[in-house]
Amino acid sequence: MPLPFLIDLQPFETQTSFGSRLAAANLAEYAQYFYTDVKIAFPALVRGETAQLNRLSELGDVDREMLQSNAVRSGTGEGHTIGGQFFEKRTLLRSTQRVCPACIIADIETGGEFGAYGRSYWHMASVRTCVAHSRPLLGLDALKSPRNAHDFHGRIVDDFEIISSADAASARRSPTDLESYLIARFQGRVEYNWLNKFSIQVASKTCEMLGAVMMRGPTANLAAFQAEDWLAAGSAGFSVASQGEEAFRAVLTDLQRRPGVPSGGPQAHWGRFYQWLAFSGKPQSYNKMLGIVRDHIISNYPIAADETVLGKKCLRRRVHSLASAQRETGLHPKRLRTLLIEEKFLPADDGQIQHGAMGFFDAIAADDFLRETSASVAQPQAQKVFNMSRSQFDVMRKWGFIVPVTGRARAKPRYSLIALKEFRHRLIRQAVPVRYLGRTHADIQTAARKAVCSTGEIVTLIIESQLDWVGFTNGQRTYRNFVVDVDEVMSKLHTAVVEGLTKKELKSLLGVNDCVIKWLCDSGYLPLRKSRSPISRKSQSVVRQEDLDNFNRRYVTLRNLARQSKFNSQRLKSMLKKASVEPLDRSNENGRNVYRRRDVEHVLNMVPSEAALANEDTNVF
Repeated sequence: MPLPFLIDLQPFETQTSFGSRLAAANLAEYAQYFYTDVKIAFPALVRGETAQLNRLSELGDVDREMLQSNAVRSGTGEGHTIGGQFFEKRTLLRSTQRVCPACIIADIETGGEFGAYGRSYWHMASVRTCVAHSRPLLGLDALKSPRNAHDFHGRIVDDFEIISSADAASARRSPTDLESYLIARFQGRVEYNWLNKFSIQVASKTCEMLGAVMMRGPTANLAAFQAEDWLAAGSAGFSVASQGEEAFRAVLTDLQRRPGVPSGGPQAHWGRFYQWLAFSGKPQSYNKMLGIVRDHIISNYPIAADETVLGKKCLRRRVHSLASAQRETGLHPKRLRTLLIEEKFLPADDGQIQHGAMGFFDAIAADDFLRETSASVAQPQAQKVFNMSRSQFDVMRKWGFIVPVTGRARAKPRYSLIALKEFRHRLIRQAVPVRYLGRTHADIQTAARKAVCSTGEIVTLIIESQLDWVGFTNGQRTYRNFVVDVDEVMSKLHTAVVEGLTKKELKSLLGVNDCVIKWLCDSGYLPLRKSRSPISRKSQSVVRQEDLDNFNRRYVTLRNLARQSKFNSQRLKSMLKKASVEPLDRSNENGRNVYRRRDVEHVLNMVPSEAALANEDTNVF
């Protein structure tokens, strides 16, 4: 049955505020005593227990769901909930009552003696300003015994003079963007924001802690922060976090690379923000934020696999530092740095690398390189793997069978033992032991001389399994002891002879020197084809007759043009110059005596030859 005197439940009013006002309206001076009389356990009502809330809604004749939606409930463990939102005890103020003086005065003016009520969002520690009146929230004085801390109406009566004075004297202060966001979200009228994916408490504390480090550095003295400092910190953090995850990560990276920040890990760079996340136990509501920060740490710091980061183990290393890579490879730090710069895993140290990222590189991209480098040897040791001379080692390298881990100028080349052993296995996999050599059997170098080919060609036949027989002598499967059948090699290396003209023959036909021939071939005007001499079997390059004919249809050399026109070469060149006929390539000295045939034909048709001019002169006399 409802009580004799009823009041209205106001929007976002807590159960203790409504219960206190309802008790006062029914002539009770102290709420806790009144509810004992009406069979409600006041401590249980303060904790937000469902049975007590239902009993209060019956006594006050108000909507049960509306009362429960704004009730502050004590959860199991260190925290409270309001409307399904979890708050740690230190982020939700319960016994410390804060009010907006202007709101209280306005409530009494419109609602009468029992009109002043407590808003649930005034309990949020991160809200320090009234968004309706732009006034600082006022903390009420110490309790006057036997007043209960949660007897809201009674505390308003006790401190009304202080509230009235504060309403008249307090200066206006605009709420920060973070405060406006928190209250708007609490009231269910917030628009899209990246922070919406987190609970209200996580969003507010993340902004404040991040902002504190942004403003005061990693060693900010949080114990000395006043309300104004926290407001500024929250605003700074919100200005970044509200822009989304990319902006949030960018600030973490900036803090890592900020000038003057000591070297080290995230604790050194983020200071209080990292300590707040890592060392104070966090409820499940922080899991999403912890996951994002953990991912950023693993992606930007040299975290090893199985190393614990913010409570979870790293599954795979993503970033290496010079120090961590040196520990894994065992290479000297200076040499390792040189190799990494040569392979473009590290930028060249030009003095402009920001301190926080110096020496960090992609561990996944460099994984194969580091693994091979850690088991690499210099060339003398690599030669011993095959029992191979230096000249033959150079041939294998030229043909691409042996590739250095790094081969640039600043670092002496080193060779992966893994790759060397793989190449050796490909060579010996089909070799059979040989006690006596046949007439046509020879080691690889001798076979190459007899077949007039490169040892690289024979090795290609071996590793591609094109030879039916490969052996080794003296029981040693080394390069020097490999033997092949020379006749088989020659048959496999038989290359169809490409009919064509050698460079020497082209030089005579076109009337130009070696440099011009080389330029025409290299530039593609006379394409070269690989062939083999039918006599010596040596490799040679030729130009097919059809390619030469195609060239002659489009181009003509000055010497051949002089032969055709019967003019002296120098006089002919002067005539072409006067007729503004450009050579094939004026910028290159090798192209200055070659012309496009279409450009010179009309000039020759207009001018008689020197022989014809000579006959005319004879007829005159």
